[in-house]
Amino acid sequence: MLIRKPELTIKEILPLCNYDLALPHFQRDYVWNKKDVINFLDSLNKNWPTGLIIVWETKTHGRHLGSLWDQSRENRHSKGLILDGQQRLTTLKVLKDRGFLVLKSEDGNREQYFFYYNKKEKIFTSNTEQQDSLDLVDMTDILNEKVDSNFLTYKIPVKIVYPNNNEEAIKIFNRVNTSGKKIDNVVIAFAYIKDKYPKIATEIINFQRRCIERGFDLSDRVLMNCFIVVNKIKETDWSPSTRRPDKLIIDYLTSCNRNIEKDWENTFSRVKDALSFLRRNAGYDSDQFLTADNIIISLTGYLEVNDLGHKISSQKRNYLRKWLYRTILLGRYSITSNYTQDLKDLNKKKRFYNSEKMTRLKFENEYKPEGIISLMYAMGILNKMKDYNSNLISWSISRNNSERIHVDHIYPRSKLTKEPILGEIEEDIYDDFGNKAFIMGDDNSSKNKKFLGDEILDSRISQWIDREKFLSETDYQNMLKDKKKLLESCREIEEFVYRRHKKIIKNIQNII
Repeated sequence: MLIRKPELTIKEILPLCNYDLALPHFQRDYVWNKKDVINFLDSLNKNWPTGLIIVWETKTHGRHLGSLWDQSRENRHSKGLILDGQQRLTTLKVLKDRGFLVLKSEDGNREQYFFYYNKKEKIFTSNTEQQDSLDLVDMTDILNEKVDSNFLTYKIPVKIVYPNNNEEAIKIFNRVNTSGKKIDNVVIAFAYIKDKYPKIATEIINFQRRCIERGFDLSDRVLMNCFIVVNKIKETDWSPSTRRPDKLIIDYLTSCNRNIEKDWENTFSRVKDALSFLRRNAGYDSDQFLTADNIIISLTGYLEVNDLGHKISSQKRNYLRKWLYRTILLGRYSITSNYTQDLKDLNKKKRFYNSEKMTRLKFENEYKPEGIISLMYAMGILNKMKDYNSNLISWSISRNNSERIHVDHIYPRSKLTKEPILGEIEEDIYDDFGNKAFIMGDDNSSKNKKFLGDEILDSRISQWIDREKFLSETDYQNMLKDKKKLLESCREIEEFVYRRHKKIIKNIQNII
């Protein structure tokens, strides 16, 4: 038996966190912030109740406990999985082993936090400028017994449970975590696969790694949705518009008449086809700047239905490009609620939106800065520019609470001369840029044109964004030292992009 007492002191439970205790695959990641940690430490110090630790005693392997942002490593020596108490135990273990926690700050960035106990004021604090004060005791020293303290004698109640399988364990987890977010079907599905089909789970991870090498970071959610779309789309009684793919995951995986291994092989094949399809027909060879999630989900279903190869006619390529650009500009990747309807419409040469939808979305007023960035990448500009100089341009994008996009830094200037690398642009080229850049004609008219990497496209960025708004790399590094100044610069660039969008939109509207 793993734990024989109803209560364990912190000193007794911390050694178990090294190998004996692990996290089930359906456990969510570490989400605590600085305030959560300080409140928890304060409760322990005051001997206030902090809740029950629930452990599932099982031979099922889990993830290592203690890695805040990468908890994918398998712990093959574990004897129990933590159903409730992960945030608390992770906090204590990481502070003991590393001496600091990597947490999200108020601006959404990850930062290192060191925690201290102020003996004089009897409070906990973090990252204080007075860390050399004799009144402060490092929490790491307390947990490693380098200083005298009653902290480690705090007793934590522990409950051992014996669910029969993953599904029952998940029900317990959801029941005791009523204040948290319920585990979704994708997480449950992958926990089921890792338990019942460990070989497939390994193949999924390896496939994701190969996709990353090809430029696409496909999440578990994307692959699971592709899995359902590819293997269900030909069934007459199913439509993704009537039931979301991820709602069917558990039912599908547990169907006794399914060959899961073969279904996953088919999924991997179709996803690879979709990536090749995008690369060859749309010049889209990486999701570094433009998220590919729903585009790939739609394409896998489209390719499965039509059994297409990697190449399509120039006319269909033109439709595909227009579909990509429209969905990018609308800030979404599927105009309809049906995952595959857009691409079916593409095949039928239909229009991809109607005036009613466009009016409701208020296209010009809701145009977002990321649309400009995504559009430039989709046209191949950033790819082409990176050939000149690896330091030519750098984008760093992050979402804040209001879901607006911030362009953190842009510096396409020469490191040596500080001059813009791109030359002056003639105005008449800019005037008819829309037609040249976006419209592909038939094979004869486009034979001597290059849709991606065209010399005209290489020069556009210098007119789209004011050169005076560019930050040199040196300036950017200096700004990192002054976060307030950096945030002001982000807002200035963001506001400028919003002001500039009307000028760009006139050219973009030629394609819609």
